[in-house]
Amino acid sequence: MSSRSGVRPEIQALRAAAVVSVVVYHLWPGRLTGGFVGVDVFFVISGFLITAHLIREVDRTGRISLPQFWARRARRLLPASLLVLVATALLVVAFVPQSYWLQFFREIGAATLYVENWQLAADAVDYLAADNAASPVQHFWSLSVEEQFYVVWPLFVLAAVVLSGRRATAERRRLFVGVALGLITAASLVFSIVWTAEDAASAYFITPTRAWEFGAGGLLGIFSTVILPAAARSELLRTVVSWLGWAIIGISVVTYSVALPFPGFVAIVPVVGTLAVIWAGAPTLRWSPTWLASLRPVQFLGDISYSLYLWHWPLIVIAPFVLGELVRGDELGWRPKLVIALLALVLAYLTKILVEDPVRSRGFFATRSPRFTFVGMVVAMALVVAALAGGSHVVQRQVDENARLAAQLAASDVRCFGAAGVDPDCVEPQLDGVLVPSPIPRQDRGDAFDDRCILPRETAEPKECHYGSDDPDATVVALVGDSHAAMWLPALQQVAETENWRIELFLKNGCAYTAALSDASDPGFENCEKWKTNVDAALAGMSDLSIVVTSYRSGILPADRVTATAGFEEKWHPLVDRGIEVYAIADIPQMEGSGVACVDLNQRTEDYSDCAVKQEKSFMNVQDVQREAAEKVGANYIDLNNFLCTGEECLMVVGHVMTFYDRYHVTATFARTVGPFLAAEMGK
Repeated sequence: MSSRSGVRPEIQALRAAAVVSVVVYHLWPGRLTGGFVGVDVFFVISGFLITAHLIREVDRTGRISLPQFWARRARRLLPASLLVLVATALLVVAFVPQSYWLQFFREIGAATLYVENWQLAADAVDYLAADNAASPVQHFWSLSVEEQFYVVWPLFVLAAVVLSGRRATAERRRLFVGVALGLITAASLVFSIVWTAEDAASAYFITPTRAWEFGAGGLLGIFSTVILPAAARSELLRTVVSWLGWAIIGISVVTYSVALPFPGFVAIVPVVGTLAVIWAGAPTLRWSPTWLASLRPVQFLGDISYSLYLWHWPLIVIAPFVLGELVRGDELGWRPKLVIALLALVLAYLTKILVEDPVRSRGFFATRSPRFTFVGMVVAMALVVAALAGGSHVVQRQVDENARLAAQLAASDVRCFGAAGVDPDCVEPQLDGVLVPSPIPRQDRGDAFDDRCILPRETAEPKECHYGSDDPDATVVALVGDSHAAMWLPALQQVAETENWRIELFLKNGCAYTAALSDASDPGFENCEKWKTNVDAALAGMSDLSIVVTSYRSGILPADRVTATAGFEEKWHPLVDRGIEVYAIADIPQMEGSGVACVDLNQRTEDYSDCAVKQEKSFMNVQDVQREAAEKVGANYIDLNNFLCTGEECLMVVGHVMTFYDRYHVTATFARTVGPFLAAEMGK
């Protein structure tokens, strides 16, 4: 039994269920917390269909035509995906603030080349990219995994066929291929379990942790006719297994959440459910799920599932910008979300009948040799990537010009620039129309970030980085802490120019310099503790050390105030006893994730009042215990937040300078303007 599209009805129903789960999850994540498992269902289906197709070709011809296979896959997938990618890029240019362009263009390029999953995996382990906005092509990670599977899997099958021998029977070939792919599948599953426990953030995206899901479907495609062959003829058993499979998938969709370490062990459940539905096929008993799977709406959704998956996410991400609401897509009202869902359906249907079907089965490329498909594919992808590179170059040139302007202003004696402009009565006409750093403040992070002097989670050995004076008699200053200490380096560099300082850096992401233990559940816990021990030794060995400056992002320490305070005391006491001046800089407020985009959109009017955050809200998660520790051990406590906040609200722009480049870190330009005030606080 097959549907009008030629695909078995239960397969189409699985596709429909998978895409609906994903779309609903993306629109209403709180209502369908496990909807993301729809992607796993897709992976199993792809593994089953592709492997079964390859095995049938081997049984029929004794070989696999790789050019024909890859050309068919390219015609099936690329036209629709390139259409959506080009449309998405145009929508970004039309509606999205420039502050997002470089990130979005980079990811659209990665999606075009089908490596978006690796791009997201790299960002997932990059602390400095952790606050990246969700891009409109983020969902291409799964399509990238799938395309990589289509490239590699036939090679494995072909290699197994060759190794089975020329004279092998069809049964022997299947067995040989099945054993070989079974070993690969098992290895991938083990790796998925281990790596998910080690680093769930990157494990979610990378291909080796997902290959076993394709492999599970592929093994069913190879051995489906020999798995319980007698039982397969029982309509009753197939009906029960089919309902059971659907129930397993449904339970996963309803009960799973992002709190689970995924994929790992827990991905086995929806995979098994999908395998059960596929194995059971379309049983004919009246009370079987076949009648439900065969309904025309279900088959229709299955038929357009690929295009629907392509279109829905860009619409969700870009809709807030089109509507003028700088919020995440899941915070839109139900009416806009309903419109997004309907628009995605319409676009998916039009893409299916106008792009997918014609190119795949009856267009120019379908009637010619595979090389025409490959040439067309390469040319189209190259054009898209070139256009994105050109757009990125234009934006980067604007960023560089703005950075030069910021440097000129910082080096001049212009009044009211940056921190000096926190006084609302301070007005400087020559700054009218100026906004720095812009349009992408994220690139204005300072030398500690640019020179990679901040250790990642997996490293414990301090990196040798120093700035300021090279004079052997210079005052030695150590900047110690996490990224919230690193962001004040530009301010210290300003002081260093007049005070003859040499600044040594001891910085590590997400790791505060305190004796209080960090979160033991954090993957970087052990390295954080080792790093602190190494810093202790390094500071103890610096006989010429005069000053230690430190800060940290509150919220990464134990909630117990007494324990947190004691942790700083324990680290600072030996330094103070050596006669070293210790300066602890207060933690800063936390801004809205949309603050940078808000500034971008309001640049014409220079009215950034809507981008400010109420002070009580911005300091809601700030637990700064350094003041108490400083008072107890004789250290110095410096609060620079009066340059960021007015007493009622915290500002995104002060003195024509953007204060924050993300929710948690100040821009290097603003930090430099704080330098003279920091020097005064330090008595320099």
